[in-house]
Amino acid sequence: MLPAAETLRSAEYVRHLKPLLPDEAFLPCPRKLLRQSIHFLLLLGSYITIRFSGNSLLWFLCSLIIGHSLACLGFFAHELSHNTIFKSPRIRYALEIVCWGLHLISPTVWRRVHNHTHHIYANTLHDPDRQFLVSEACPTTSRYSRMFYPSNESSRLNFCVFFHFVPYIFRNTVAVFYPNETRPALVPAKPVYTRRERITVLTELIAIIALQWAIFRCAGDFERFVFASPIAVLITSSIVMSYIFTNHFLNPLSETNDPLANTTSIVVHRIFDRLHLNFSYHTEHHLFPGMNSDYYPKVSQLLTNHYGDRYNRVGFRDAWKRLWQIPIYASSDFEPDMHAPSPTNHNGLTQHACRD
Repeated sequence: MLPAAETLRSAEYVRHLKPLLPDEAFLPCPRKLLRQSIHFLLLLGSYITIRFSGNSLLWFLCSLIIGHSLACLGFFAHELSHNTIFKSPRIRYALEIVCWGLHLISPTVWRRVHNHTHHIYANTLHDPDRQFLVSEACPTTSRYSRMFYPSNESSRLNFCVFFHFVPYIFRNTVAVFYPNETRPALVPAKPVYTRRERITVLTELIAIIALQWAIFRCAGDFERFVFASPIAVLITSSIVMSYIFTNHFLNPLSETNDPLANTTSIVVHRIFDRLHLNFSYHTEHHLFPGMNSDYYPKVSQLLTNHYGDRYNRVGFRDAWKRLWQIPIYASSDFEPDMHAPSPTNHNGLTQHACRD
């Protein structure tokens, strides 16, 4: 890894690379909604099949279809939240309510955690998505990490790591209602929410419950609903976490947000890039979150040409194998003193020791 003094910052990368990219790469791309409409049809067809079929094997096959379509809609919602599909806030929010609601995610929580915090502090102490620190070690974080994070202390047969997106959503939603800078021990960092944002989250959670009730009614009974939603959501989580872990957990924590040092792009088959809106190009996304993802391969080529010694892009199989060799806790030379009063930065983020 290059010394900090030699590390370019995100703005410098952008100033260098943006003039080399076409202007249309930064325009909204509403036609992507048409591409995703097939997934809404697949969801509806699968729900109906589950309702009228008595074959549990067919229910599971429908869960696989639903799970993958939900993942695709999640990647679409991810782009929606970055304003790359529609510029109209009303259209964008309406679609986010549906797409994120199917994933049990409040759009407001997603924006605050992902857009406003993770993207600003990726793989730094203030990143909500980072590993726990050595100084945060305690029975609670240890059990959580062994169950839901790949590491050298987790079993490769532990399939719970694939399901981490569910507790990730739950822990960040619960954190909304902790006052000011306080947070649960299982939340590495959190943004501060206003009273209005908390009320908005509550209304969105009601909308999510209503959406799940509609799926239940469509499925017909509780047994069928389990295949239509809970099992499908776990399948979605497996797809999403396969990307997220490899995108970030291979990179050491740093003091500053340098996308080339803090993120990893992975190589997957082109059909997955097509289906998943180039989500594998994650360094590119952190450099240009407001860019049409169709142009990420072009950014990747530019990074290879101009910053090949800094740019991390590895094959998925190799990246996944390396995940099981990383320590269970992240360590750094710049960890705060966890026994001192909790410092709060300008975004209201705080660090404190785990208490158990």
